[in-house]
Amino acid sequence: MNHRAIGRLICASLIASAVGVVHAQGYGSIGQINGPGAPRGVFALSNARAALQAPGYVDLLAGVMYTNNAFLTRNNLTGDGIGYAGLDINYIHLGPELTIDALGNVNRIEYFKGSFPGTFYGEFVGSALWGKQTDIFQWLVSDAFGEGMLDPLSAPTPANLQWINNARTGPYLNFPLGIANRLSLFGLYSRTMFQLSPFDSQSFEGGASFNHAFSPASSFSVQATDIRTNFLNPEVAKGFPGAAHGYDTREASVGYRSDLPRTQFSIFAGYNTVDYGGRLRGAPLGLLEFRRRVSPSSSVFLVAETGYSTLGQSLGSPTSVIGLGGQQQNLESGFGAYANTASPEPYKNSSGSLGWTFQEGRTTLTVLGTARDQRFVEQTSFDQTSGSVSAALDRALGPRFYVTLQGTETYGHFGHISTENHITTVHLALSRQYRKATLSAYAQWLHEGSQSATPNPALASYNDERVGIAFTYDLIGHRTLGPRL
Repeated sequence: MNHRAIGRLICASLIASAVGVVHAQGYGSIGQINGPGAPRGVFALSNARAALQAPGYVDLLAGVMYTNNAFLTRNNLTGDGIGYAGLDINYIHLGPELTIDALGNVNRIEYFKGSFPGTFYGEFVGSALWGKQTDIFQWLVSDAFGEGMLDPLSAPTPANLQWINNARTGPYLNFPLGIANRLSLFGLYSRTMFQLSPFDSQSFEGGASFNHAFSPASSFSVQATDIRTNFLNPEVAKGFPGAAHGYDTREASVGYRSDLPRTQFSIFAGYNTVDYGGRLRGAPLGLLEFRRRVSPSSSVFLVAETGYSTLGQSLGSPTSVIGLGGQQQNLESGFGAYANTASPEPYKNSSGSLGWTFQEGRTTLTVLGTARDQRFVEQTSFDQTSGSVSAALDRALGPRFYVTLQGTETYGHFGHISTENHITTVHLALSRQYRKATLSAYAQWLHEGSQSATPNPALASYNDERVGIAFTYDLIGHRTLGPRL
């Protein structure tokens, strides 16, 4: 499983599952949609100040790269060129009637020598919420796009990857109960689509939340959600009999969030259950988000969650691949990137990230650590524990010249089959920024090695060296190099 290097942009706001704007009149600002059942937005936008701190752009992205190991094999290396074009997005819009937040990039890639067929590749999380926070009626549209591994133990070539897309939409009905209280009811429809596997599904979700505002900067909430998931293709029953007739997921939690000038904090705790294959399973449900500006030049952040999830839902969660601290994957970093196993069944997911960003003068340093544990309800052979440590150093060589050095160490363990893998990535880029465009040249070295207690010739073990050129052009907003605190 190849690693996507940490992105150059560390968001000024924590990732959260709520999108809200503080209303100008005191405690009447409690109209945020909170909790694990809320819109799975990318940023914790609790007021306009946070939005102004975050970068906002929609860019055209295009480039070419050369890899000396297109098939990611140990021996008999084959070189090939890769061209790609698409959109690079890190955008926030807070309007009187519409709130939008989106992060990610999705590209069409083509191999010049035909090593693999052309395909779409990337990751994206975005949501749009229509209606004012004080309105009785609001409507949500969200989408999450990502990659899934057909076999998590094999090399992450396009032949072993497929894209997964989760779309979600539905209304919210909000009822003010006095100056500081609000009751929200919602009903959502979602659809998860797999590029290759017959795992397409649809879900019907209903729930309610009660919110109480202690002040314009803090609130308390209680929420409950019920989700019914059904699979659209009867073929799914052949490999996953427990999912043949669908399953139900229920969750209830209480939460608190606070947004102070230097500290943003939210916590949700509760319990959720999955009725899958006639067996009821339960687990604690939790979501913690914390960001603190510890000095004028540095910030720390922490994101953690636990509970039952599905692949479609996890793509839009706070600790998804592009969610960790606002990081964006870089296409030139290769394929894989902690890609989930492409399975239709729910799993218990416990994950978290801890990061630190320092910016002084022309230099920015970001350090990020992640940890993750997945336990499938049926396909236990792919249960895995993984972790990684990344560091990125950005240095402005001049008013418009930047150099970036990134390194990542990743470790994964599949306990049921006694298999481990280890990934090392080093990435170096030199960028020149113009008024609306950025041109970058980069080089990367990657090594992945896997070991198993039992013989398995399909285990990934290879070196991959890449060089390339990337070009971005601002369609909306302006893309700036280097993180912002």
